[in-house]
Order: sequence, then structure tokens, then C-alpha cells
Amino acid sequence: MATPGSPTVSRAASWLNRLELGAALALIGLPAALLMADRWAGRRQELQWLRELGGGLLTGVESLGLPAYLGLAIACLVGLLLLAVLAAQPNSLVQEFLVPLHQPPRIYRPVSPKQRHWATGLIGVAVLATALLTVRALAAEQLLGLDWGLAALGILCGLLGLLLPWRQVRAAWRQHAGPWGAMGLALLGLLALLASLYSSWLPVWLTAGLMLLAARNLWRYSAQLPPVFWLVAGAVVFFSWDINAWWLVAVGDEFAFYREARFIVYDAPFRLIVENFFKGNYVYSAHPFLSTLLQAVFFKVFGDSNFAWRMSSLFYAAVSLFFFHYFFQTFLHKRYTLTATFLLATSHYLAAFGKVGYNNLQALLAFSLVLAAAAWALRSRSPGAHLALGLAQAFCFYVYPAALYVAPLPYLLLLLYDPPFNSGAVQRWALSLGALILLLLPLLMQPDYWDSKVAGTLAYTPTLVEDSAHTLSHFSSNFVYSLLSPLFTIEERHFVAGGYLDPLTAMLSFLGLALLLATFWRNRFLLFWLAAFGLVFFLAGMSHDRQFPPSTRMFLLLPLLAVLACLALAWLKLRLSQLTLRSSWLPPAAGLLALLILGLNFYQAHPLAQQRMTGYQGFEGLFLRTSRDFWQSHPGAPILIVHQPETLHIDSLTEILAIYQVPYSEDQVRGITPAELQTGGQQQIAADAETLVLVDARLSEEDLQAANTALQSLGKSGCPVQHALGDTRLYLWHSAALAAQCPALVSAEG
Repeated sequence: MATPGSPTVSRAASWLNRLELGAALALIGLPAALLMADRWAGRRQELQWLRELGGGLLTGVESLGLPAYLGLAIACLVGLLLLAVLAAQPNSLVQEFLVPLHQPPRIYRPVSPKQRHWATGLIGVAVLATALLTVRALAAEQLLGLDWGLAALGILCGLLGLLLPWRQVRAAWRQHAGPWGAMGLALLGLLALLASLYSSWLPVWLTAGLMLLAARNLWRYSAQLPPVFWLVAGAVVFFSWDINAWWLVAVGDEFAFYREARFIVYDAPFRLIVENFFKGNYVYSAHPFLSTLLQAVFFKVFGDSNFAWRMSSLFYAAVSLFFFHYFFQTFLHKRYTLTATFLLATSHYLAAFGKVGYNNLQALLAFSLVLAAAAWALRSRSPGAHLALGLAQAFCFYVYPAALYVAPLPYLLLLLYDPPFNSGAVQRWALSLGALILLLLPLLMQPDYWDSKVAGTLAYTPTLVEDSAHTLSHFSSNFVYSLLSPLFTIEERHFVAGGYLDPLTAMLSFLGLALLLATFWRNRFLLFWLAAFGLVFFLAGMSHDRQFPPSTRMFLLLPLLAVLACLALAWLKLRLSQLTLRSSWLPPAAGLLALLILGLNFYQAHPLAQQRMTGYQGFEGLFLRTSRDFWQSHPGAPILIVHQPETLHIDSLTEILAIYQVPYSEDQVRGITPAELQTGGQQQIAADAETLVLVDARLSEEDLQAANTALQSLGKSGCPVQHALGDTRLYLWHSAALAAQCPALVSAEG
């Protein structure tokens, strides 16, 4: 039955719709199927017939190190662009996808004389304090610290007091404090429950009770809860899934972040935090102190554990969904606002990459904050919003350096919607820029901060730009790699398998990009989104000094790609609506699509990542798996490790045991060299029936043979311990009493 009021569709138009829809689905489905056949099913060899069929088109991509079938994928991308140019229907698409910017009339309410008086006084005192603290720091050649930051905050609060009546702030607080407070408590309760499940923080029964109390409080505001809250809560669970898995244990260089965050909580005097609050170079002399402090917060609340360490970045990524959603709803229809947020909440990239103990995902939070503040500034044009915008942009300078890529985006948006061409706009711009410049003053006194930002860029490797041919090759190859990265990453690292999106969403984002290129001049938001995509695409994907786009920063493309995928869905909805003239199909189709995308991302973040990230499944991870399983049934038994100190440090293994809260005592883990295994004292330990002996497979052939011979002479039997694809990383030697343990310990599933 046709929807009431639906336009009549002619037979010719109906067939044209069918043709365009069929072409779009084919161009979307074919590359996704090829990618899954290669990286999901491991059947690249069976795709070689495409190489001969396609000739130069397919074999040309092999010069870039890409499989030949991606030439067909590139051809499909060109086909999507042609389809978008011919069948975009820009007017209908814009009407379906976007909403007009809602700007309620601003009612000017002057502040009271009393408020103006104390605000002026606060500004005066704060300006004097910041000046004195700045002079003192310059004279002593010290950093500006937290005391200076509080004084600077006093200036901003005073400015806000001059421009915004306290009554208005109090009314907004009364309106929103209840539901938002309940949501905050519920998320903290959820974190507490997860901390008890994944660590030994508190008993599960206690945190489950706290969660129930938070849920009961949340129920009081059920009618006021935005749908995005449930997406954020779901993202917290999805991102934390299997966070203690053995195969996620060691990327290698992330443990510096753990040690420094732990030091701040357990060993550093409070004075160090005050003095280093604005320090621009801390971990690896490149990452700001505040970034590590944000990780340390989780140690302070949830204790010293793997969960507290790795969950910090994952939680900040989940919280960023609130702010992305606020920005999206400013411009997109509600269904696409929720869809874009859902795509971020179910991202396998965030779920997998976030389990590395880096601070990188704080840049995603910074991205969301600057977009949300810019949207607030456009919607309200209030002084508070513009001060918040300056604060959000300043935050970009104090977290993972890739956040600097997105710091200019708000002003690009303001140029399109609120350019500084009148006195009111000039004042608003000055307010946000003034707040930004004020909070950058501590960094302006740290030349090393700016020098460290060169690392990872083209300027860090001058040879890339000395020769025009080399430069052109770098940019052109990385343009192709970055363009294909949603579907196919040439370098799978940091547990990000396949591509940066699931295959279905990746192809939808390609269609969305084609539609954006075909329609961007029709709407200011589309123009902004294309410019934002181009800027982040270039900075994150092309301006680096690596051979391939680094997964450590390409996550900044995810919000941009999510909106592009929604643009494609809007176009497909229009086509299906014109074809069927029905609306009842939309909810079940949307539900099935959401389940499919969730399933694809879950599989990509866990089984697929484990299968394809075997390069990280070294001795450390397999040691954690082996020792954890062994001590569950033999809690007091010793483990003896045969290794060379140059390639394996026992201290690093015991640190991992402590991080993962595996119960053991110091004398239960010992390390010896193959030569020491020949001595009488060590032989007695190794010969003990309760001792499990682990031999590092990286030993030389001579050392490995000597260790095996010695252990065989002691009556031990050996078996290999392998990673997910069956390569041996260590050998396990056991007595007859422990023989039953060996099959369980070498299980590739762990």
C-alpha cells in the first residue's frame, strides 16, 4: 500500500530507480566481498584470476604493494562517483539528510550591578595573579603551573560573569543537573561493575549493587534521557570487551604510559603535579603532562590494574559520543544523527586500537569537544559558548599531538555560518581566540614543545621533500592508501584488522564521499564537511613521514566517515522510498542493518584481529596465558624461564603479571640462561616435579638444543606453545605430574 500523500512514480522512473539502486548495491557489495574473501577468509590466491582478467587496471595497483583485486575496487569507487553525479538528486538529498540550523532568538539579559562588581574584581585579581606568576616563572626559568592555570581560569570566569547573568546559569543548572547527574552516576556505576569483572578492585556483588542503585536513580529521569546515553553505555561495554585478553598484552612502547601514570598516582608528590600541569613534553619528551594525568585519574579511582590503564582511553572515546551527537544533531536529521553516533559506538577500530595503552584516543575526545563547542556557539551565540570553544581548542594542545589537526575546524565552520563581518561576530571571535591564546601562554614559554611536534611529519624527514619525484611519490601513494583505508589497510597494526571500518560501512562511506563531491556546493554544512574531510585526510593520512598512513592517528577520520556513510544511507532511503512507496519497511530494515554492522565490527575487533595480529603474540603474551592458566590449578608452583637477557627481561614479565593482577610471589618466576641450566643448583630447581620450564624460542639453535637436551636428561617432556596461527613462540617443559596441563596450555584459543 502506498504511503498517504506519496507522489505517483511513473513506470519509467521506477525502472530508472531500480537500475540506479541495483548499480549502487553492486558497486558497494563487490569490493566488500573481495576484501572479506581476502582478509576474512584468507583466499587471496583464489582471487588471482581477476589479475589476468583485468589486465593493466588491476596489476597497476601492485606497484603500490596492494593486491591486484583492489584495482577492481578502485574502479567501483569511480563508478560510485559517476553514479552520484548522475543520480544524486541534490535537493531531495539535502532535504532528507540535513536540518536548518536552529538559532532561537537570543534574549539579552543584562547582568546585575552586584554581579558586574564582583566579576570586575575577580578579573582584576586574576590578571594581577597571572602577571605575577608569569614574571616569577620567567625569572626562575620555570614552567607555569596549576596555580597559574587557576588564576587564568579566574579571568575567564570573570569575563563570563560580565556577560552572562548568574540567574540564567542557575536556571540552566536546575533544568539539566538532575538527568545529566543521573547519567553520569550510571556510567560510573557501569565502570565500577566492569572494574570488578576485569580486575580485583571491589567485590562484584558490591559494584553490582551500586549499579542497581544508579539505575534506580536513572529511572527517575527516564523520560528525559536522550537516546545517545544508551549508545554511550553500550560503547563502554563494547570497547571494554575482553580487555584482559592475553593476545592484547604487548605492543611494546605503550608501557611508558603505564609507568608514568602510575608514578603520578603512587609516587609523585602533589607539588610535581602543580608544577608540571602545563608541561608540554612528558612521556617520550613529546606527550603533554595533562594527557598522562588523564590516564592517572583511572589509576586513582580503580587502582593499579590493566583495566584501569587501558580503559582510560576507551572511556574517553565513549564519552566523546555525547559531544559528537550534539554536533551531529545541529545539522543532521535525528535518524542520521543517531546512526552516525551508532557507527562510532560500534567501531572495531576504536574497540581494538583503544586496548593499546596509548593516550591517542584523547585526541578523539578533543575532536568532539571542538565540534560540540562550535555547534553550541552557532546555536546560541552566547559568550559562554565562545569561551567554551576557546577552552576546547586549547585542550587540543595538551593531549595527543594529532588533536592539533582538528583545532582549526571550528573557525572554518564559523567562517561559513558566522563570519567576523559585524561587531557582534568580531566580539564573539575575540572571546574564543582570547581564551585560546591565554591558555596557550604556558606552551609559548616551552620551545621544546613546538620542536617535538615536528616528529611524525614530513619536516622530520627532509629527504622526503628534497626531491620532487620522491615527494610526489610519497603523496600520491599515501593518497591511495588513505583513500582505501576504510576498506583495506596495507599495514595492519595495533590490532586494527582489515580496514578502518567494517566492509559494509566502508563502502557506504565511499558512496557518501561520492555524493558529497557531487552536491557540496548546495549547502554550507556539506561544504564544511568536505573541507574538514580534506584537511584531516591530508594531515593524518598524507603529511606524515611514514611509508603508510599510521593507525595511531587515522582514527580522526572516523567521525567524518560516519557522516559520509549516513549520507549514503539517506540517498539509498530516497531510492527505496521512490521504488516501493512504503514506509513500513524502514524500522525493521534499519534494525537488521544495525545488527549486521554490530556483528561485523565485533568479529573484526576480536576473532579477526587475533588471527591477523599474530605479530604481537610474542613470548610476553603467551607467558601471560600460560602462567595464568597454570597457576589456577597449581597456585604455588614455580616457573623457570630459559632465555638470554639480551632478548628477554624477567622484570618485564613480572611487571605484566602485576598489571594483570595475576597472584604470584617473587620466587615463583625465575630466569636462567642455557649455560646456567647446566649447573647443579639450577638443575635441582628445573628437575622439581612442580616446576614448569619455559624456553624462549628466540634462542639460537645451539642454545635451544642445549636447553632441550638438559631438560630431557632431567626427565621433562616438552611441547610447543603457539600463537593463533600456529607459530611457536616458546617451548613448555613439564614433569609427568603436569602432563595433563600441556594440551590446555598450548590451545591457540587461550
